[in-house]
Amino acid sequence: MLVIGAGLLVASTPAQAANLLSNPGFETGSLSPWSCTGGLGSVVSSPVQAGTKALQAAASNSDNAKCTQTVAVQANTAYVLSAWVRGNYVYVGVTGGSSTWTPSATAYTKLTVNFTTGASQTSAEVFLHGWYGQGTYYADEVSLDGPGGSSPPSVPGNPTVGAITNTSIALSWGASSGTVTGYRVYEGTTVRATVTGTSTTITGLAVCSSHAYTVRAYNSVGESASSGSVSATTTGCTTAPPTPSGLNVTGTTNTSISLGWNASTGATGYRVYEGNTQVASGSGTTATVSGLAACTSHSYTVAAYNANGESAKSSAVSGTTTGCTNPGLPKHALIGYLHASFANGSGYIRMADVPAAWDIINLAFG
Repeated sequence: MLVIGAGLLVASTPAQAANLLSNPGFETGSLSPWSCTGGLGSVVSSPVQAGTKALQAAASNSDNAKCTQTVAVQANTAYVLSAWVRGNYVYVGVTGGSSTWTPSATAYTKLTVNFTTGASQTSAEVFLHGWYGQGTYYADEVSLDGPGGSSPPSVPGNPTVGAITNTSIALSWGASSGTVTGYRVYEGTTVRATVTGTSTTITGLAVCSSHAYTVRAYNSVGESASSGSVSATTTGCTTAPPTPSGLNVTGTTNTSISLGWNASTGATGYRVYEGNTQVASGSGTTATVSGLAACTSHSYTVAAYNANGESAKSSAVSGTTTGCTNPGLPKHALIGYLHASFANGSGYIRMADVPAAWDIINLAFG
């Protein structure tokens, strides 16, 4: 289209639609966030259509090696799905909608599907698959063009720790709502794993090392906020952990005092003490001591432990529960000074003459 105005000639071209798929050319070297049935999919370096990687999937007599990815979309909107494929009876399509296929492609061939989402549709599952007993197929440069959905997924459930070895920690978490492409497991700001399901195992860890993980869900629109954190320590420790540092009071109520501290390397858990009495324990670096009386002061220490023993206790920290009341000044007070000479004009008052209504009597003798 040409736009002419004020003597200026401008050539206008349509904006190019964004590819909504993640890892569309499998260049990450892994399938994620694609998921293939029967574990029949893998990433290979040859043959490829573009780049250095492609999908290889081997259809068996009982499994068509279907590989899928779910993305967020907008309702009542047109989309274009395309993929370069190679093999016998290779299909490309959207679940519950349109698809296309090629009976035989000895070289990479581009397949294209046009579809329009439903009136209330917010996600679409695109797929690639072969046909039963037809052997291996390949796919590369998969594209879904069109506008993305309107929001990222909800926050996943807090992760929990499963099996632990000398070099690995297994995690699982609750699924997010909304359109979910996958999940990223973070240690601090570093992504340690990207998966499509709600569990993973972090491997390659050092023996007797402590780690804290959070999880975020993502789709083509963006990433959710982080889940709560979970901490764990790999096995293989040969000594008790060092003493925790940084013990501090993080909050108080009428009946509780909350504490936090820094993690100790090699610790599998922590014990909170008031004097020599254990009042709390757990695997994380926070604790709340409850069931306390209002307006009472308490002093706490924390110790780390593992299978080899317990550390020395930390430096103590003190806290006071809320709920203290101020009785105010007494209604009546008598303050006097008894001495031998009353040259200042003061007179005598006998203790027996002080009214019972007075709350405080403070006398000095001289």
